[in-house]
Amino acid sequence: LSTVWAGLAFDQWGAPLRAYKTAVLACLLVLLGAVRVALCPSASWPLAAGALLLGLCLSPDFLIYPQLEYAFLVLLAAGLMVWRSRAPSLRGTLLFSLAVGTSLLFRSPLVFFPPLLALEEWLRTRKKTSAEKGLTPYWKHAAILCAVPYLFLLPWARMNWVMRRQVIVLEGGQASTNVVAGALGMTQTIEGDWTMLVDPSVDTGNPGEVLAWAAREVSRHPLRYLESYVRRIHLCLSRFPLLWFLALVSWWRFRDRPGPRQAGLLAAYFVLVH
Repeated sequence: LSTVWAGLAFDQWGAPLRAYKTAVLACLLVLLGAVRVALCPSASWPLAAGALLLGLCLSPDFLIYPQLEYAFLVLLAAGLMVWRSRAPSLRGTLLFSLAVGTSLLFRSPLVFFPPLLALEEWLRTRKKTSAEKGLTPYWKHAAILCAVPYLFLLPWARMNWVMRRQVIVLEGGQASTNVVAGALGMTQTIEGDWTMLVDPSVDTGNPGEVLAWAAREVSRHPLRYLESYVRRIHLCLSRFPLLWFLALVSWWRFRDRPGPRQAGLLAAYFVLVH
């Protein structure tokens, strides 16, 4: 998706990079503002969104931060998830699934979250009586969560098959450097030629072979892998200790509400999947 937008902006319209990113972020801010109004009705969100967009555009890191659009898409999906939890409906489930599907066209970390959310809701609803269940019938919501986000990946997978004759559903090798780092027990990503760390017999241009090599490496050194996994979690938590503390307190205080509970699940999932 980012490639298509960039191609239109630069090749067809001749727009500069700053104008392109500003337009994309403005659209995402409008969507986030709509979700914010749904969660907390207020007339102040346009001014706040405009101030945020202006601050981002004036930032010296505005043009060199490639994850900015993805961060907004994750926020959009999180907001729709909380909004959906307040009044469960098929429309809310569909909107959330569309947001997750769009995010998968930028980056893939949320790829396992919709089935996890469906499992969480199944565990929650099976403990209630039919009169108490907010997700009725449950299977319709689960079907949307487990199908709609992945429809976005079909054109990408087909293009890769036609052009490369390879089954590439997510990033085509973009995650290989982190896969290798994790398999070797490293805490952070590799800055440099990561292919030198892999067995020479492995075709590093083939993500499947890299993943298979990583699986073999983990199976030979499981304790090393688990230790590095724990170190990465500690690294994430240690960088924002106050933020994590406040989030944990908030989650515990409102853990009986579906919205905060699912937001906590998303935060935990995001840390663990990385």
